[in-house]
Amino acid sequence: MLNLFPIIWTRPSIKEVFVRKAILVLFIGIIVFSAPNSIKTAYNISDINQHPDFSLEISEFTQNSILLEWNTGEENELTGFEIERLIDDGNYESIGFVPAFGSGADHSYRFVDTTPIAGNLQYRILKLGGTENNYINQATIFSFKPEVSFLGAKVALDKKAVVVDFELNKPTVLGIRLLSIAYKEIAAATKTFSSGENTYEFKDCTPGNLPAGACFLEFVFDGKRKLQEIIL
Repeated sequence: MLNLFPIIWTRPSIKEVFVRKAILVLFIGIIVFSAPNSIKTAYNISDINQHPDFSLEISEFTQNSILLEWNTGEENELTGFEIERLIDDGNYESIGFVPAFGSGADHSYRFVDTTPIAGNLQYRILKLGGTENNYINQATIFSFKPEVSFLGAKVALDKKAVVVDFELNKPTVLGIRLLSIAYKEIAAATKTFSSGENTYEFKDCTPGNLPAGACFLEFVFDGKRKLQEIIL
């Protein structure tokens, strides 16, 4: 028996094609959204833009320095790390640079802050290289109390003495030396100071032997030395 009504195929219009594609995309989206996490894509756009994980740890290296340690994940064209420390005005200042391996994975780095400021310290590390610079996660606040904290130095009003202010975390037999820029001793003293803030005057510093411009103070205590540059 002949089929009096043959099937006639016609090309769908552009509007029909668009509607069908929209329905398909919507259907796939519903499936993915309702699927368990185990079969979803393992990353998203924010993850793609994330940088290697870093673990930053801070500890006291000596009584007057702080050790920063961090590890990197996979490195790609890194040139180095700029170390920054939070200062009183809420900004960060650069205190050093550590070159990077630049490639590979699982590298460890160390940096010693030899001029820490007494009190609560916070650091951040700027990762340099590649297409953009990014900061490693900031460290938690680290409370630092050195044995000797330099507070300041100035020439007395009569210009016959150099006044040195410093702080000790315990009673200490402390040696103090005033040195020229060439490390020549100008004056020195050794005595027992109490804990807390202290002041000492080098009274034998006359105008003729006072250093011009920059010079150094050297603190000697418990077999250790701490050198501090000063401007008079």
